[in-house]
Amino acid sequence: MSAPRPTERRVADFIATYGVLRPGEPVVALVSGGADSLCLWGVLRELGHPVEALHVEHGLRGAAGLADAAYCAARGATVVPVDLPAGPNIEARAREARYTAARERANGRAIATGHTLSDQAETVVYRLASSSGPRALRAMRPRSGEVARPLLCLTAEETRSWCRERGLRPREDETNTDRALRRNLIRHEVMPALCRVHPGAEVNLARTAELLAELDDLLTELAGEHVQDELDLERLAAMPAALRTIVLREAAELAAGRPLRLTRDLTVRLNGLADRRGGVERLSLSGDLEAVRDRSRLTFRPPARYPGSP
Repeated sequence: MSAPRPTERRVADFIATYGVLRPGEPVVALVSGGADSLCLWGVLRELGHPVEALHVEHGLRGAAGLADAAYCAARGATVVPVDLPAGPNIEARAREARYTAARERANGRAIATGHTLSDQAETVVYRLASSSGPRALRAMRPRSGEVARPLLCLTAEETRSWCRERGLRPREDETNTDRALRRNLIRHEVMPALCRVHPGAEVNLARTAELLAELDDLLTELAGEHVQDELDLERLAAMPAALRTIVLREAAELAAGRPLRLTRDLTVRLNGLADRRGGVERLSLSGDLEAVRDRSRLTFRPPARYPGSP
């Protein structure tokens, strides 16, 4: 194999630093025909990874979607049509359908996506506007289970440049210019404005998300030493506020058996419940979970059912 070019070398260094893929590990690469996914496909092959490119056709974009599928198929991608289940939030359902198709095709292989540093920065901006707290700003990980994101070290402009250098003409999703969509508004208006404030805005936002993820991991690990079925309120009171909040969150999620979306208001009320003393007091966290303070103990359990309740 010839020496990697600069872009390939950066991706190879990123993969090695973060353990994104093992040397020569086979992957299924999700491809749309856009610049990011073409770069992903080509770079991984040049780095010696056996790659099966997979294009999932949802049937959402009519003739344009079929043209994308034909473009990818002409370059050797496997095209899998899927029917989306009914329900709200079509973007989430389409994303889940892509990953489901990829897992079925991968059969144990890694699933590589073309997420870039630019995607990371845009996600941070969106979550700054729509959420609060360090957990909401956690970065996408270079590797999450079977999902690998080896292009998080490149910007979207760098993937476009990679395609131009090789004479490739990526497909353009016409919906990417629709600024009624929040992600496009951030991409085409907010990010350029931030880059005028400072040319390193993209990199700095992405790096901040990475650091916040590392901090949240550390606090979660420290919190794990204190998470129990019953929490002692005196011990909670002695903890730093940030650690106590994560202990409460982790204990609630342990009882629920799933991640919980605790709003800032709900988190403040949960801390207030832990601060107070006295008899029994309850706080509903979701339809199937409540926090119960009873004297010096705090527990999380399904809501109590009273006579006449449904």
